[in-house]
Amino acid sequence: MNMINFSNEKLVVTKSILAQAPTMSIVGILHALTDTQEFVHHLLSLGHEVPVIFAKPFSKNTDVIASIERMGVRVEQLDYDTMENTSILHETIARQLEKASLPLALVDVGGYFAKPLSELSTRGTKLPIGVLEVTTFGHNRYLQTMTGINVPIISIARSEIKDVEATFVGESAWFAVDSMLRDVGISAFGKKVGIVGYGMIGRRVATAARANGTHTIVFDKNPLRLLEARSYRHNVCLSLEELLNACDIVISATGTQAINIADMQDARDGIILASAGSKANELDMPGVRNRAKRVSHISKMITEYELPSGKNVHILRNGAAVNFLVGSCPDETMDLVFAEMAEGCKRLVENNLEHHVIHEVKDTIRQRIAAEWLALQ
Repeated sequence: MNMINFSNEKLVVTKSILAQAPTMSIVGILHALTDTQEFVHHLLSLGHEVPVIFAKPFSKNTDVIASIERMGVRVEQLDYDTMENTSILHETIARQLEKASLPLALVDVGGYFAKPLSELSTRGTKLPIGVLEVTTFGHNRYLQTMTGINVPIISIARSEIKDVEATFVGESAWFAVDSMLRDVGISAFGKKVGIVGYGMIGRRVATAARANGTHTIVFDKNPLRLLEARSYRHNVCLSLEELLNACDIVISATGTQAINIADMQDARDGIILASAGSKANELDMPGVRNRAKRVSHISKMITEYELPSGKNVHILRNGAAVNFLVGSCPDETMDLVFAEMAEGCKRLVENNLEHHVIHEVKDTIRQRIAAEWLALQ
């Protein structure tokens, strides 16, 4: 058994893979956190290029951004609306294709490159060697657009390795909610906690909440997932309306906007709502802000909105994902995810993959990543 690693280097398996990969240029939309900082450092130190990264709006650390910029990498800090509804990503890809001396691969966390890749594919111009997607939300976007994208697409969203990450994300989401409530003198113990979406993250949120003494209730549009939730001793609701009226606290983890302003107006008065995942899209925050009759700040992280119905809703972290408040997943564990990302990028460089389908990293490679990581523990 190895000693606990307190050194700054946590992405050990990832570094090993990058050292064996053909040199490439990476443009990515990434969480600007310490794991990304180390990933960028390894890429550059091993001869790869990272001309620019786009920091995800609700998971960025200013010290990390400053450190990455000192490495000579441009860090763009844009909101989601600018990334999705302007030509900035399109222009960046085109510009880097002109400048890059190495094959250009895109790394995406949310499917944001899907639209610009579709646009570039219609023009008959030079294209990147491919794109690697990390999240389920982004995976679904590429599923909808892949027929119009003329580059290979690799997704690690449904990998067993990502399932390991989801365990930590779900636990972090629950610990963050519990901590925010404790800060204002409220105990979640014994409360009814609803989970919207029983996917990779939602089931982990439910497990963590139940293990900490709450009564968990699950809603998912897929009845098969509700059966699974029942088998793990969670109560279930067959409609979102039923859940929102039954629970004191509701955590949404669907990867889409799951709770809109109309849902909130029909919910239990005083309900607490939180989002888990990687984007602030679970709750209809524009609708809440536009329709609220009164806004009160209970704490730095809890805001109370009085809705036109006269009911109050309490929203944590302004609707942004709460799991990033407590370190969504330790860097040591994120080595597994970044290692699979590195293998995916390596595969884009080395292989002439088929277009218009979504590829995965081979299971044999995932097993090797797991074995190498376990040997370090």
